[in-house]
Amino acid sequence: MEALAVDNPTVMSAGDSAREQAKQLSEVSDVHKRKAQWALRRSANFAAGAAGEEALAEAFAPLTAKGWHPLYDRASPHGGNIDLLAVGPAGVGVIDAKAWTGAVTINGPKLLLDGHSRAKDLNGVHRQVAEVEAAMHDAELVVTVRGFLALAGEQDRNRPSETVDGIKVLGVDQ
Repeated sequence: MEALAVDNPTVMSAGDSAREQAKQLSEVSDVHKRKAQWALRRSANFAAGAAGEEALAEAFAPLTAKGWHPLYDRASPHGGNIDLLAVGPAGVGVIDAKAWTGAVTINGPKLLLDGHSRAKDLNGVHRQVAEVEAAMHDAELVVTVRGFLALAGEQDRNRPSETVDGIKVLGVDQ
């Protein structure tokens, strides 16, 4: 009974231990909620990406009759993937599909989505083009390699082709 002495400074008031457990579990719950929200956003992004890549494949299909051969979802040597390598009479096209839902604008050398720079997406296509060019060089093949950003969002599917920083940006239906 000595441990229950009134003058023991570790003695807690009624509900203190339960309150502490509630606080700790609430913090754990908050962490899991944030992780679940992050996972839900990522899941939606990947689902939109898959839909964009499917739209690209559908739009590309008629080009097979003109001598173009699609290679879908190819692993990139430095991580990520190339949505479509289009191999055909004019060379190789490195095509990245984007199913963006915001307003896409081109302002000179800048690609913007809802007013925010998408330079990282253009840089990603440049990197992929460089990787394909290096692979062609290693195989001792002289092939023209070009980069494309194919917009698959409903409002951009018919967007005419424009070149931004050396990358052709166009709607998937073009």
